[in-house]
Amino acid sequence: VIPYQDFQMYLKVITNLNYLKYLPNEQRLTFIRGMARRARKVDIIKPKIDINKPVDRISKGDKNIVFSSTKNQNKIHHSEKDLRTFETLNLRSDVIQGLGSLEVVNPTIIQMLSIPMINNRKNIFCAAQTGSGKTLVYAAPIISHLKNNSDDGFINRLSRPRALVVAPSRELASQILKIFKSISHHAPIRSLGLIGQHQKKWTRDYLKGIVDVVVGTPNTILKYHQRGRLLLSDLQYLVIDEADTMMDENFRKVTTEILQSCQFTESNLNSRNDTQAILTAATLPPKGILSKYQRYIKDLEICQSNLHKVLPNIKHSFNKTTEDQKIPLVIKRLENLLKRPSRKCVIFCNNSKTCNFVSIKLQEENIEHSKLHGNMNPQVRSKDYDKFVKNETRVLVCTDVASRGLDSSEITVVINYDCPFNTTDYLHRSGRTGRATEQFPGEGEIVTFITQNKQVIFAHKIQEAAMKNKSLDDDIRSKKTPSKKKYQQQMLEYEQQKKKTSKK
Repeated sequence: VIPYQDFQMYLKVITNLNYLKYLPNEQRLTFIRGMARRARKVDIIKPKIDINKPVDRISKGDKNIVFSSTKNQNKIHHSEKDLRTFETLNLRSDVIQGLGSLEVVNPTIIQMLSIPMINNRKNIFCAAQTGSGKTLVYAAPIISHLKNNSDDGFINRLSRPRALVVAPSRELASQILKIFKSISHHAPIRSLGLIGQHQKKWTRDYLKGIVDVVVGTPNTILKYHQRGRLLLSDLQYLVIDEADTMMDENFRKVTTEILQSCQFTESNLNSRNDTQAILTAATLPPKGILSKYQRYIKDLEICQSNLHKVLPNIKHSFNKTTEDQKIPLVIKRLENLLKRPSRKCVIFCNNSKTCNFVSIKLQEENIEHSKLHGNMNPQVRSKDYDKFVKNETRVLVCTDVASRGLDSSEITVVINYDCPFNTTDYLHRSGRTGRATEQFPGEGEIVTFITQNKQVIFAHKIQEAAMKNKSLDDDIRSKKTPSKKKYQQQMLEYEQQKKKTSKK
């Protein structure tokens, strides 16, 4: 066994000694150790890493990196003639009334660009920053089109929805379903959620009838489809929300099976048996992920607006600290926040183990909070998150499960207890406080704790992008691990080993 500290020296010594392979194992190891000792004495080979210094030591410089982007990236000046409304986007009047009940009056940029393409029956990938109204991009035209078909005499068949919306998390699927329900009060349609919670008998009985829109998580949808309870022969719309997440290693297999079950339309075809695809995301995924969607979806067009940019009018703080100082800093922040009414905070961790640790520390300080991560019991997870939504608790400790698409206009502070893996995760996390700038202008803040030199480089990269209003590159890693996938695999192996030892 070769010690890690001497690895560099051993490597340089043995590269020029090819005849070592002919020696027995014990003689070979003795010879290598002797050569390494001699090399160390005469300083022929100097180790690249100083063993006495800690690896994760923070470099010298400012203790806190604080900046804010004051440029309004969403602001576009229109004349009175050019100002568009939902009426000009060919939406029904009852659908527009439903949007008014959600306090949505004028369309955003991405809605003006995408809704006409959806009305023209094109397969699109809609990518825009958080808070730009991507859910209404597909909800409004789908409901309008389904209502027009019903008025023209379209007859639904049992257990065959005309629109299917797939979301990666239960919380996001519930949020999308609420939007469809709200608009359906004015433009009546039948919608159902397949979210993998209780009331399964009621869901099965309701699905046996006529349903227009089904919203759910991928595993539950696929389970109902494989058992013959959900038929996709009449499907006209397939919506994949957070499409970049839905094609990662956790959802790729399920997503491809759902895509294979649909017959996608070519451009400008209106056949009953063809399905139109609508994909949405806050970031545009790399070409590798897009190519996987393009295998199944023909003529996929990309519609984007203000991509990969740091949210404006929000304060960004990167605090250099150590692991043992994180909890006191979090508690101090929360004490100041909870003194002000109606303000909420989200604390992001990179894994469920850290999430549980932070939750225990907050309980010791008697700070009421909710917890959300993938390893929780579904019913406990749902109740905990409902408390946060209903303002019974004002602090949410979570993993990246809560970073995608969840809407809250009262979150003023986001704390990254663990520095994000990459810029994509940072943009998704910071987007949780992007909606609070309207209700609490000037109070939005993202606090990130950094403990490594590589994370300092990550902070300066975000600072430069915010100051120059540039797009962020997604290849900047903020942790020392090679990739997020490998880190998650290591955590999975750790959990499995923990279960085995507990059983023994």
